[in-house]
Amino acid sequence: MVSKEPAKGMKDILPAEMRLRNEVLDTMREAYRSFGFEQIETPCMERIDNLSCNQGGDNEKLVFKILKRGEKLKSASGGGDASDLVDLGMRYDLTVPLSRFHAKNAQLLPSPFKAMQIGPVWRADKPQDGRFRQFYQADIDVIGDPSVNAEIELLCATSSFLGKVGLGSSMIRINDRRLLVALARACGFEEQSFAEVFVSMDKLDKIGLDGVCEELVRCGHGEKSVAAYREALSSFSKADDKLACCRALLAEAGAEDVLSDLEDVIAGVELFSEGETVPRLDLSLVRGMGYYTGTIFEVESAEFEGMSIAGGGRYDKMVGRFSGRDVAACGFSVGFERIVKILLEKACAEPSEDAIAVLYDKSLSPLEVSRLQAEWQKARDEGKTVSVQKKARNFNHQQEQLAERGFGRIVVVNKGDL
Repeated sequence: MVSKEPAKGMKDILPAEMRLRNEVLDTMREAYRSFGFEQIETPCMERIDNLSCNQGGDNEKLVFKILKRGEKLKSASGGGDASDLVDLGMRYDLTVPLSRFHAKNAQLLPSPFKAMQIGPVWRADKPQDGRFRQFYQADIDVIGDPSVNAEIELLCATSSFLGKVGLGSSMIRINDRRLLVALARACGFEEQSFAEVFVSMDKLDKIGLDGVCEELVRCGHGEKSVAAYREALSSFSKADDKLACCRALLAEAGAEDVLSDLEDVIAGVELFSEGETVPRLDLSLVRGMGYYTGTIFEVESAEFEGMSIAGGGRYDKMVGRFSGRDVAACGFSVGFERIVKILLEKACAEPSEDAIAVLYDKSLSPLEVSRLQAEWQKARDEGKTVSVQKKARNFNHQQEQLAERGFGRIVVVNKGDL
């Protein structure tokens, strides 16, 4: 039986939201282009091996897999392994496709290459408020620049965009995966268990420090290491000077170069924003993607209950998985759907005189309506929006609807006006 409902985790987009989405995308493209980022596009599907290479964290468990087709499916159906039936998957982010794209096209691209990608991704996740199984991501990446200039530019470009859409008060949290390794080592965790330790650390915002420590003990980590981790995080949270605190905590861990890089990033963004945006070092920030190798960052908005609306980091090993040669890379992904949700709640369409509704009497013939369309084409050529439509019986309601859609000028055309 057919259903009018969209598939679970998907949604229909009505014209009012679509107008806002397009406005945000136009603003985003303009902001990113002003920094020299060039837009590319990659396919919505990738080879399944590319999407399951132990780099995407839990997202690799959420891939929408695509069955083989035709004879290949028939021949694979006889085997006992379900994975033999699959050869493609829907991309779960834009970073893995970009890495493959650069490995294939590096000879045709400048170095460093500043990429902009905007498009839908898919994850077989549990749908909830603000989270869908199909959603848009908008990424900017710098490939080929190993210096912190890449991080600074990405943060500045994203801050510029957020400011243009009215979210300039958002907070940037910054950390480095190498600091996480140094912290785990300093606390005495076994090196082979670092990845598992980071998974627990990543839950700090959700279950708190006590919850993280309890989970670490349940997973079999030594109580002495867990206690050292608790003490380190407690000291860090109370410290006014976060960088100085990290230097003290990790004095024997050889992390000075990393801390100096973070200091440069923080100072660079503060200088660019004239003090309006100051990234905050947060030793608890983990980010779940396995491909991060260095700096990581997130942007939080108070208007979205402190949840992340953008995030990214450095992934210097990912491109090399496809090309056989490591290439420095750093990227930032904007949570487009969450930003649209915030702006929709704040939105109040202002009618514009450049949006004109021409309402004709029902007695007009198709030829007369066509003549009306032709008469108003000049206004369209001048950049105005002109919608020619029949005058409704409930004229007052029609006027209200047009005003809500942003039409600031209404022209009524009767039979004798032509």
